[in-house]
Amino acid sequence: MGGAYVAFAIALVESFGFGLRAEGGAGNAYPFALANFIALTITVLASQRARGRWRVLFALAALASVGSIILSGTRGLWPGLVIVPAICIWFYRDHVARRYLLPSTAVFSIALLAFGLFATPFVRDRVELLVEDYGQIVKKGDYSGSLGKRVTVWKAGWQLVTEAPFFGHGPGHSEELMIERTKAISGAPLPFSHFHNVFLNYAVRDGIPGALIVAMMLLGPVILAWRKKRDEMGDYGLAMTAGIAMSFFLSGLFNNMIGHDLSDSLFLMGTLTGLFFVFEPSDRRGDRN
Repeated sequence: MGGAYVAFAIALVESFGFGLRAEGGAGNAYPFALANFIALTITVLASQRARGRWRVLFALAALASVGSIILSGTRGLWPGLVIVPAICIWFYRDHVARRYLLPSTAVFSIALLAFGLFATPFVRDRVELLVEDYGQIVKKGDYSGSLGKRVTVWKAGWQLVTEAPFFGHGPGHSEELMIERTKAISGAPLPFSHFHNVFLNYAVRDGIPGALIVAMMLLGPVILAWRKKRDEMGDYGLAMTAGIAMSFFLSGLFNNMIGHDLSDSLFLMGTLTGLFFVFEPSDRRGDRN
């Protein structure tokens, strides 16, 4: 909860004080947004277990995480602001405090709308830039914009996957092949460190089996937790594990969700904590119930 508030304060300073996309101390907007998605997962669920003033504080912390994600400018992750909380509530639905759900949802929506109006110029600029890049691609065949570069990298990656679908090209040749193939597609070489899609990235390196292994890294813990007979805290752990998996999945669609020390640590610790709540007997984990 404290981290969510601090991250939002930093995001406000970076965005409105310096005119930058919020990235905290991560050095990159995507890991910063991903960290706030983990905070969003935890605070949304905590607001359903907490009582009294703590419920309000956790709900406001969830809103702060939403604000940080918006100010990070990670447009591809913005749909997750609806998807991730919805998944958390779905898996924890049998224990949601229903008499508080409608008023808390109303208050949360009003606060989010107020923040949205406050942040509208920033959001509008990011959306207009996306529309402009799309128009350049469709009308002029110009791939020099942010979206165009990403599409070029995706095209290059897909071509490379079709050439070596089962064994890939190996981890030592990805950047070299990317430069060569993106230059052939758009005329400008793009020396990115990855293909801005984690599944495509590993499919190029290790073939389709490599991409499937990454997918199972996300799905495996959720499936194991779902199959386990659970008590209330176990449902909480399942919801947390599913929320974290979805956060990383969304990040992986447009970026490299693993390979950054911050994101790797978040995935390991978050998933292990969620699974602890599912599999550890209640008399050993100190369950308050």
